[in-house]
Amino acid sequence: MIRLPVILLLLTLAGATSQATDLTFGKIISPAAGQKLAADSPIAFIFEVKNINILPADMYSVYAKITDKSNGTIVFADTVTGRDIAPGATQSLTMPKQWLSTEGNFTAEIKISYSQDIYVTNNTVLIELSVAPCCFGFDKWRRGSAINIIQNLNIFPNGEQLQRMRPGDVIAISSIVEDYDMLQQTCVCVVNGDSLKTTKYIGPYQDNIEYEWTLSGPGKLIQPDISTKSAILYEIPLCDTSPAMIQCVIRNSANSSKADDESISGGVILHFRIGPNLPPVNKRDIGNARFLSVIPTIDSLKKKDDEILKSIVASKCEPQPPEWLQKTPITVGDIKTKASDLTCPDYLILLYAAGDDIDSLNWNCRPDSNDFCPASNAVKGQLQPDALRYTWRLAGGKGTFPLGNTGQCVAFWRSKDTALIECEISDSRGQYTDEKIIRKIHIGKSRNPKAYIGIGDISYTKLFINWGDYQQLEETALLANEYYTNAGYQTEFDATAVTNPNQSIRRALLDPCVQAVWIVGHGTDEDSQYKGTIELSDGNNFMPFHISKAANDAFNCAKHPFLRELVLMGCYSALAKWSNKLFSARVYGFSGALINARWFIHESYNWEKEQHFPPAPHDLRMP
Repeated sequence: MIRLPVILLLLTLAGATSQATDLTFGKIISPAAGQKLAADSPIAFIFEVKNINILPADMYSVYAKITDKSNGTIVFADTVTGRDIAPGATQSLTMPKQWLSTEGNFTAEIKISYSQDIYVTNNTVLIELSVAPCCFGFDKWRRGSAINIIQNLNIFPNGEQLQRMRPGDVIAISSIVEDYDMLQQTCVCVVNGDSLKTTKYIGPYQDNIEYEWTLSGPGKLIQPDISTKSAILYEIPLCDTSPAMIQCVIRNSANSSKADDESISGGVILHFRIGPNLPPVNKRDIGNARFLSVIPTIDSLKKKDDEILKSIVASKCEPQPPEWLQKTPITVGDIKTKASDLTCPDYLILLYAAGDDIDSLNWNCRPDSNDFCPASNAVKGQLQPDALRYTWRLAGGKGTFPLGNTGQCVAFWRSKDTALIECEISDSRGQYTDEKIIRKIHIGKSRNPKAYIGIGDISYTKLFINWGDYQQLEETALLANEYYTNAGYQTEFDATAVTNPNQSIRRALLDPCVQAVWIVGHGTDEDSQYKGTIELSDGNNFMPFHISKAANDAFNCAKHPFLRELVLMGCYSALAKWSNKLFSARVYGFSGALINARWFIHESYNWEKEQHFPPAPHDLRMP
């Protein structure tokens, strides 16, 4: 029996032959005695078979197996066939399979099997195998530089415009951050039982980021359906002026397997104040608070400390440069939008897209000399998401990106016209470089501010004397329609104003786009229990109650949040408490009768023609 110190091999000769002879092993080429074996290496069985007798052998077989000495488990087995070996000849054979070595102690056995073998005592070879990790490596992602703030928290609108906001308006809040991590490569060389390490850092590689926004206080957050919420909208409360706090926490994405950086946070606090009453235009101007002031305080994001990384070179086992391969190309869905359902005109919307890109990272360790430390040829590999970059452009029409045009989600400032938006999506250019993708979306026209002009009951049957001309009241309404149109409103002219549910005035009060309501009709007596109200075409009176009910039904507010002007063309219309039903509006009414008996004209026409100047519509769309 032949014993070698490193590997155990057993061969069995099994073959049908017509001539008895003696087969035995010649040189064992692989694995050789004394060879250093490293883990995760493919080991081939290569050896010689000799015919040491005077007769030929026509067919024989050699069987090999490897047994784990710790538990007796056979971890490898294979057979190869030899043919026609002449007396005194030697044949070289290689097992069809290779063994991928693993760390531990093993016995390898190779055995010749030949049915006419004269001396079977020389048909088996045993070799002891000791496999140890010699040059091997492992990696770890390190954060290196902390999350970097490219653009801190910022808002739009800003400056003076924040003093002229309205309930239901939206404020865009945005921030752009980036995170780059380092790949730590460590290679270990085992020499005489000592482990020597070399550690190097390569990169940086961009990591994915996610945003978490929370709201404390009134109002509403409008957010995209993605984790990288680099922009959001805050909808100003409709009927509450309590402060609101929007908090933002930014951290690494949950689907990232790179380094987990320390999160950063910041926020925006908003205080609200109803604008001071403006000086009255005349005695009929009984209320003219028009705007909501927004006072912001921004708690900026603060960068954390960077991580200090130090390379170590202590062995002759060196990390090799990584190789990035494409696992999947960039995949991106359609561009989507998010906007407020109430803000009118809808001057700000969110644009966003969701994409993915997966790459494969391969690298290994290699010694400077195989004699010093055998290399493990096994390639290390892992799947890594690649961070995507989004660049937005206006491809047609009008509009702009007030808080920047980069990021997975951006705020778009609309104009009165349509717009064509395109988004270029590319990878970080640090891993496998994929082909970029272009997505486009058409943005239609936004909603317009509206004014409702209604004619109630103006019939003569309500008068004891035929004073004036009722046509003047129709002309007054037509003149108001012209004035509102010229001021920039989309008008709804209603010749038969009623209070029926979901019709006429009621429908206008439920529409957040309606900023002005103008009504003409007979007023009630100054001593009536319904004083200050307007009689409508259906015989009912238009009363302050109708405003508050519509506000409660549609907007859950006791006061109507969207009306900026209410004009009541009826006798004694100023005597009702209209202003109490409006969050912030100017109200025009009349404290007396409107018919001038001397001139047989209605005073309402003169007032509309000479003294009514509709306010410019509240329209924050891009000029």
